[in-house]
Amino acid sequence: MDAEEAYQKSIELTEDAIVVYKSWLKGNKYYGDIQAQEMPRYADADYSISYDFNFDHYVEVKTRFHRWGKYAMEKVPFRKFAFAHTMKNLYGRNTIYLLRTQDKIGILDLTCEPDKVDEMIARHDRGNDEDLYAFYDVSRFRIIHTT
Repeated sequence: MDAEEAYQKSIELTEDAIVVYKSWLKGNKYYGDIQAQEMPRYADADYSISYDFNFDHYVEVKTRFHRWGKYAMEKVPFRKFAFAHTMKNLYGRNTIYLLRTQDKIGILDLTCEPDKVDEMIARHDRGNDEDLYAFYDVSRFRIIHTT
């Protein structure tokens, strides 16, 4: 799969993951009408979630092309962790990190403390700059769906 095919596949899998998440919310947390509004590109979250048209929280979706547990830690750009804290502290709104792998979908509240924070070069295709990342042990994620 080339880069363009991988990008298109990740869009499809992200949309599917949001459908699964909304279904999980409806069955486990909320019983009204649930809306997922896509955020603008380059925003620090991918979707805003509303219940009966009242905004509730943000969701950041990450699609990985491997099986759950291949890596012990999930890396998240630190700015997403900072965004989650800002939204929680200023507005009382959570940001959920939704991780989709080939076989599972899991969620984690991004305001929880990371297991590790470190600088690394993660995207050589976008330059060789070091960026700051928050790392979370995948065992901390709540599995909401298994394929």
